[in-house]
Amino acid sequence: MSWAPTCRPGRGASRWPAATAGRWSCARWNSTAPVATTRCVSSRTVRSSLETDLAAERRILVVAAHTDDEILGAGATMAMHLSCGDHVGVLILGEGERSRAPAGAAVDDAVTQLGILAERAAAAVGAELLKRREFPDNAFDTVPLLEIVRSIEQVVERYHPALVYTHFGGDLNIDHELTCRAVVTATRPVRAGSPDLLSFEVRSSTDWADAMHPSRSFQPNTWVAASDDAVDRKFAALRVYEREMRPFPHSRSYEAARALLRHRGAQAGVAAAEAFVLLRSIR
Repeated sequence: MSWAPTCRPGRGASRWPAATAGRWSCARWNSTAPVATTRCVSSRTVRSSLETDLAAERRILVVAAHTDDEILGAGATMAMHLSCGDHVGVLILGEGERSRAPAGAAVDDAVTQLGILAERAAAAVGAELLKRREFPDNAFDTVPLLEIVRSIEQVVERYHPALVYTHFGGDLNIDHELTCRAVVTATRPVRAGSPDLLSFEVRSSTDWADAMHPSRSFQPNTWVAASDDAVDRKFAALRVYEREMRPFPHSRSYEAARALLRHRGAQAGVAAAEAFVLLRSIR
C-alpha cells in the first residue's frame, strides 16, 4: 500500500509561522499510486509520510540533548523535509562541553562557540535553530524534570509542530533518556493537534545501551529514505561538528555514520535511510 500526495515546492522563511499546525495527513491512501522519492518504510507499510496534502506549511521540530545529536539522528531526514517544503526547527537542550573540560572562561567560550556551530549545522540541512537551552552537560538528572518539560512546552506552544523527532528513551546517555521523557510529557495529547512523535538513534549512546537494557534496545519501525542530496547535507552538517567526530572504527565516525545509513537503507530496500521508533501517532 502506498501514499503519494503532492509535494509542495519551497518553504517559508518565518521563524515562528503563525498558521495553524498541519497534521500528518493520511487522506489519500490507495494501492495503485506510485511511491514518491521521499518515503518512510514501516514494518507493514510503504508511505511518503513526509509529504502532505495541506496547503499550509508543515512545521517539524527536532529536540536534541546536545549539539550534533540532531544531525547524527535525523540530519538526512531534516533535509528530506526541506525538499518537501516543510519548515524544520531545532531545539537543543544542553550546554555541552562542561563535563569534558575544567571550569573557566575557556569553557564559557566553547559553550558559546557550540551555539554558533549549531546554527551552521542546522542551516546545512535546511533547518533553523529555534532555541538553545543550557541545561548542564551529562547532568540533566540534577535539574527538576518539570523545568526541562516546561522549556520544551514553551517552544511547542509557539511553534505548533505537526511532528517531533527526539531521542530514544533507552539511550545510555542520561541526558538523552531524560530528553525523551520530557518531550513525551511536553507533547502529551491533552488537546487537539498533538504532534506525532518519533525517536532517533545516536551512535555511541543508543547502541552502547543494549548491554544494559537488552529488552529496551532500539527496534525501528519507521524508515525515512534519504536522497543523495540529503546524505550530502547530513555530512556537511557533521563536518561542522568535526571536533565531535571520532576516528574509525568508533561508532561516531564518518565511516560508521555512512555505514549506518546504508544498513538502515538495506533494511528498507533503498540505498540509504535513517531509522526511527514511532512513539505516538494520533489519526
